[in-house]
Amino acid sequence: MADHTPSHLSRRRFLQGLLLGVPAFLAAPRSLFASRRLNDLSLTFLSTVVPLSRRSAWADYRAQSAKLKIAASFSRITVHHSGALILRDTARGNVIDDLNSVLDAHTRIRYGDIGYHFVVDYAGRVWEGRSLSYEGAHVSGENEGNIGVMLLGNFEKQKPSDRQVDTLATVVDLLRGHFDIPARRVYGHRDIGASVCPGRFLYPHVVALKSKKQRTTLA
Repeated sequence: MADHTPSHLSRRRFLQGLLLGVPAFLAAPRSLFASRRLNDLSLTFLSTVVPLSRRSAWADYRAQSAKLKIAASFSRITVHHSGALILRDTARGNVIDDLNSVLDAHTRIRYGDIGYHFVVDYAGRVWEGRSLSYEGAHVSGENEGNIGVMLLGNFEKQKPSDRQVDTLATVVDLLRGHFDIPARRVYGHRDIGASVCPGRFLYPHVVALKSKKQRTTLA
C-alpha cells in the first residue's frame, strides 16, 4: 500500500494541457514548483549551520513522485529513532549503509521514498532524506504539515550521543525559525502515534525542546 494517496493532475487540468499542446507536467499546480523552491532554500540555509549531506551523497534510489503528496506547508516537527538495531556507526560508509537499510525497508512496504525528511547519525551529521517538497511518511494519519527528523539508533536500548542531541536541537531550532513553528508543535512520535518511538533515552531531550525558545531565523 502506498504511503500517501497519489497526487494527480485533475482531469480537467490534464485535458486543458493536452488541448493547448502543453506537456502534462507543465500543467501541474504551481505548488509543486513552489515547494521545490522552498526545499532548496531550506537546505541551503541548513547547510550553512550544520554538516548536511544531500540526498545524492548516499542514495541512488529515485523517489517515486506518483506515490508522494506535495507539501503545502509545514506547521509541526516530529522526532523519531530508527529503532530495531543499536547503531553507533560514525564512519561515513557505514552510515550510508544504515541509511539505505532504512530506505530499503520503506520501499519494501511500497512507500514512494524514505519516510523521514532528515536523519541525524551518531556522529551528529545531518543527512537529507525525503525532499521537503513532499509530505513525509513517519506518523500514520499525522503526516500533513509534519517534518520528520529521525536519529539513527535504538534509544530504548542505547543513549543518543551528545553530538546527536546537540545537532537535533540545532536542526529543530532552524526548522522552527524557517517555518515559524512554535515549540509546543515539536513532538516525539509517541506523542501523536501509538509507539514507544523515539525511545526512553531520547524522548526527554524532545520534551526539553518543547520549552526551548527559538533562536535562529532564516536570513
